[in-house]
Amino acid sequence: MTSLKTPPAGSEEPTGQRLVAAARELLLRDGVAGVTMRKVATMAGVTPTSVYWHFGSREALLDQVLTALIEELPEPRARGRSPRKRMLELAQELRAQVAATQPVQALALELGRAAELSFPTQVALAREVAASGLRGDDAAMVVRAILFTVGGFILLTDNFEQRVPGSETTQELWHSLGGGAVDAGLQRAMEQGVDTDVLFAFTLDKLLDGLLPR
Repeated sequence: MTSLKTPPAGSEEPTGQRLVAAARELLLRDGVAGVTMRKVATMAGVTPTSVYWHFGSREALLDQVLTALIEELPEPRARGRSPRKRMLELAQELRAQVAATQPVQALALELGRAAELSFPTQVALAREVAASGLRGDDAAMVVRAILFTVGGFILLTDNFEQRVPGSETTQELWHSLGGGAVDAGLQRAMEQGVDTDVLFAFTLDKLLDGLLPR
């Protein structure tokens, strides 16, 4: 996602637009916590009082920033030749989008607007599930199962791949497990790393095997 270049002080661009652009730059560079009214004012070439005069609060300013960013998110597209293929593509696209837009995701969560980010993909998934022959409650369960799988993978991938200094990774815990607790071959496999993209595709494939009409 490309970022706006904040125009210099004295630009003919309206002050409110310059403030939104500055807040956006700070968000994408420094995260939600890095967006302060003072920093926004400095970047836009105005006083902090001017920021409050235009928006009233930091939350109102960030709300406008988020609205602009949501409008720029690409429309979900799937080109597979079957509803099932398109469902897989939409789920993979949603997972990739979340990974690529972490500051936007954090801002949406802070403002209570997180559902808006995934809603276009929910609608696209619903169309494909209906195209597969499911309707009503059965179709809704499939859409939600896919969305929860995507969300679970996002959370678990972070836990699996990140390590707090001094802590043990999942693989190290498996390595230290005493012999005989589980099958030896399984334990050796669990001691190894995993390609989460391959695992994600495998999981979705098996999930849809059990959920979609045959």
